[in-house]
Amino acid sequence: MTIRKWTILTISTLAALIFALIFTVNIVIDPYGEFRLIEGKYNKLKFKSLKSTARNVASKLYEGKYTLVFGSSRTMLISEEILGEPVLNFSTSIYNNPGDILALLNTLDEKQVKNIQQIYYLIDINSFHYENSAPELSSKSTLFLESFRNIGPDKIADAWKCIIDNLGPKSEQPNFIDEFGVLHKEGTSYKNNAVVFSSHSVTNYYLDKLSKINNFSKSHNIKTIYFTLPWKDKLPPLQQDKLDTIFGMISHIISTYYDFNKDENLGLNQNFFSDPTHLNSKGLKKLFKGQHWTNPKTTVLKKYTQPNFKIINKNDFFKYIDDNQNSISIDFVNQLLRLGRDDLVLAIYDEKVTTEAFVRECFFLNKTSLLKTLLSSGRNYSKSPYMNNLALYFAIMSGQHSSVKDAILLGADVNNNLFNTTPLLHAMDFTKNTEILSLLLGSGADINYTNKNSKTDFKQSVFTIALAKNNQKQLDFLLSYAPDSPLAEHARLVLELKKNPNNATAYKRYSTLQNKYYSN
Repeated sequence: MTIRKWTILTISTLAALIFALIFTVNIVIDPYGEFRLIEGKYNKLKFKSLKSTARNVASKLYEGKYTLVFGSSRTMLISEEILGEPVLNFSTSIYNNPGDILALLNTLDEKQVKNIQQIYYLIDINSFHYENSAPELSSKSTLFLESFRNIGPDKIADAWKCIIDNLGPKSEQPNFIDEFGVLHKEGTSYKNNAVVFSSHSVTNYYLDKLSKINNFSKSHNIKTIYFTLPWKDKLPPLQQDKLDTIFGMISHIISTYYDFNKDENLGLNQNFFSDPTHLNSKGLKKLFKGQHWTNPKTTVLKKYTQPNFKIINKNDFFKYIDDNQNSISIDFVNQLLRLGRDDLVLAIYDEKVTTEAFVRECFFLNKTSLLKTLLSSGRNYSKSPYMNNLALYFAIMSGQHSSVKDAILLGADVNNNLFNTTPLLHAMDFTKNTEILSLLLGSGADINYTNKNSKTDFKQSVFTIALAKNNQKQLDFLLSYAPDSPLAEHARLVLELKKNPNNATAYKRYSTLQNKYYSN
């Protein structure tokens, strides 16, 4: 066989194998894009299209009228029993990605759209971070190149992962999602899980897609009920402020929504929750059967009207700021700059409270470039040690190395004690890696600092925090950075005593160091 024929045969064979692989994955194994559309552990795939995929669930609209539910894990349990009407729940298959929701709505034909009774749309904290949609739910008019990307290596990699998953013990795990997209999960005891934000800001992608969903509903005369869900406990003020800002920005788009986020009149208690932010079936029944949906006296429906910022005067502008708490929103400031209202932006800077909040927000969201407008106008906030140190703490909370570096370059004291802790100890609470620790230590942070631990009767250091968090990476870094530190020696002795608790010599030395450096 000649080299030419061998080359042609080899290329043809590879092309046939690739085509066969693509065909098998996309037509046989995963025609509905389950591998990337379904998040979480609820749906283990068995090399077949399950009835709970988004398009399969949507096909029910050919059979009659349904109320659609779009949400996250907080709405997966919503069923006909809870709402009192036929329900199609897309919380498990799309997981509140507005781009995927919009794409699904655009794939519906006229008959399906007419059979949408109404839509319940959850405004959820775990969806604000989305920046793109899953390509499997792209519109029917997708270009060839986009279609080719949809069937490319990402999906094949997901198929391979599915093979691995199904070889293990989880392969026999039953699917608890029915053909209507509803999760059926037995009630479990309450779990006091930590409340975790996926993002402290909202992406332009999220706002844009939500706006288009709202327009879709209006153009097809579909009643769409936007709502938030109550939580058992109040959030820390900082987190709640961030969330309120996001809700304010979203309300610009949807105009009205039912705000149950901080509602204390529903009489909800731990018995109605599976964890601090997830209502169980009992809680959801109580929520959706309540008078607050229809009774004007108990309603929590929020309405919003946005002024015309192109012509608004400063007095009305600051009244709007006070009413809507938007003075610290980065996106809000960007909106003003796009409209040419630099005067309003500088007016925000000139207010003492809003200046502090804006600087804090810039470092927290790693948007320090926006402060150039402030500095170029002669408003040099960085002359204030308090502002510099405040910026450093919020930069650390951002988890962004560049933001922390900017705060240090502006003059922040890496050993300040602004919040009864140091930036280094603060970083131990807010970061899992070592990059920010290295930057702070390289800038002069004191690795041997100890302070009172509010949860124990002893002081704490970066070493004890790393031990308590069981973060071996940070601990190894700290031990190698200051191997001769007595606090490092103490940490090594703690590790030794965990392995050999009867080591009398180690215990004696440990006790000496414990009493000297950590006892109050």
